[in-house]
Amino acid sequence: MSTGRCRLRAKEYRPLAWYLCLLIALFVAGCVNYGFGANDATVYYVPLGRETYMAKTIEDFEAQAYERGKITDRDVRQVIRLIGESTATRKFGSNRVRVKIVRRHASDIYLDNDGGVLIDGEEKAIDEAAVKKIKKLIERNIR
Repeated sequence: MSTGRCRLRAKEYRPLAWYLCLLIALFVAGCVNYGFGANDATVYYVPLGRETYMAKTIEDFEAQAYERGKITDRDVRQVIRLIGESTATRKFGSNRVRVKIVRRHASDIYLDNDGGVLIDGEEKAIDEAAVKKIKKLIERNIR
């Protein structure tokens, strides 16, 4: 009779095991889709300050970029903060693009070689100190 009881107990716990497996699967799926690294952005990069023979434009920048990498959401927020704090005035040079940050749920950010910025369809500019900070931040993430 003792073996019958063990089988009965195993059958009682079988639904609990299925529920546990289902919960674990849902948790893992949630982490993959919405969690760890889901808000990272892709960066296409030609080193800031480097002159090129061919114009690097918005339309074909992804194909012509020298490097490609990931940048964390925290670093993207820092780039946006640096852009917002800057008081420089300059037009965005659409033939001298050096950085393209592709964000998952927002518009792309473009930086030209002279510190001109195109973000959310609006032209802005950043000063030399902000350009150096952004360059350091991007190169740290790419390499």
